Amino acid sequence: AGALACLGAAVGAAAARADSVAAEVWIDLSEPVPAGAPDAAEARQRRLRVSAQQERVAQRLREIGITELGRVVHTRNAILAHVAPEQTQAVLDIPGVRRLRPSRTLHPPKPLP
Repeated sequence: AGALACLGAAVGAAAARADSVAAEVWIDLSEPVPAGAPDAAEARQRRLRVSAQQERVAQRLREIGITELGRVVHTRNAILAHVAPEQTQAVLDIPGVRRLRPSRTLHPPKPLP
């Protein structure tokens, strides 16, 4: 709940600016990334699962009117998108979405456990 409130505040602050109605956020997903795989075969399987999950989530994002800006597949499983404050909960409700975080932070993001 605290993370959601922080993100809501960050998204809300961006929306309050006259030049922006949405904030850039990373949408972290649940499938394990290829980078941590013990061997090439597992890395290949993880890459396929990550790609499939990202496609499913991206389709749902398009359905709710969210603009995708980019993706990370190998070291993180995440989609970068413009998310308006009123869309935050809908994104969090998509199966496989773990969390949202602002795209611009003071410190590099830490890998998810």
